[in-house]
Amino acid sequence: MLTHRSLPRPLHRPATRSILARVLGWLIAADGAYRQRQQMRRLSDAALRDMGLTRRDADTGGH
Repeated sequence: MLTHRSLPRPLHRPATRSILARVLGWLIAADGAYRQRQQMRRLSDAALRDMGLTRRDADTGGH
């Protein structure tokens, strides 16, 4: 006979969701940074200069 105490304990789901949320957040941020670098690479040197950036800034995402 199964009783409340003999049932297996459920997995600790909040921690699992937290890890998944952090990984998903990181992936979204990385994708956004990649897309931003791609857009900056398409700009002319003059446009980059107007924004106070160099070609190197465009290649590294402005850092």
